[in-house]
Amino acid sequence: MTEAKSREITLLQEELEQERKRASTDPLTGLANRRAFTEALTHASQTTGAPGELTLLMADIDHFKRINDTHGHLIGDRVIRFLAQVLQQNTKGKDLAARYGGEEFIVMLTNTGLRGAEVVAEAIRAAVADAKLVRSDNKQPLGQITVSLGVASYHPGEDPLETINRADQALYKSKQSGRNRVAVDMDISGIQLTRIFHK
Repeated sequence: MTEAKSREITLLQEELEQERKRASTDPLTGLANRRAFTEALTHASQTTGAPGELTLLMADIDHFKRINDTHGHLIGDRVIRFLAQVLQQNTKGKDLAARYGGEEFIVMLTNTGLRGAEVVAEAIRAAVADAKLVRSDNKQPLGQITVSLGVASYHPGEDPLETINRADQALYKSKQSGRNRVAVDMDISGIQLTRIFHK
């Protein structure tokens, strides 16, 4: 093979990899998109053996419409990017954070049980609630931004979409209980319980 041909193949491979990355990345946040997350979760669920090895966090920005209505969509986008950064700072290794839709995010924590996931969720909640965000144009504070989170552990053999649904239901209970909270799905012997955690 000639050197020119070799360079051409390498260039094509790099372009293909860039396209693959673009197709699996949310353009606003740089996180994985929903499709890439679902594929990764399906793969992780097929290789997970014991309960408590795989846990999901669902996070949603509280009163996001009010942020957009008060400050405009450009500031709303910045708040979304801020939450994405907080999620990245609180994930590691094979963990995966993704934008799930609008102002809703999802995180897959590997080798992390329910208690550990609750600690991560609370760290995310506190980091957002404690942040002092200001507008870059006029330096005016945005006021307190908060997130609500729901946590659920994957049960081996379960449809991964059911785990997402349980995390989403926990998130909903967090919102119902006053927002700026972490709610944990506690499926014990087929009995569905939710524990609400807030400081």
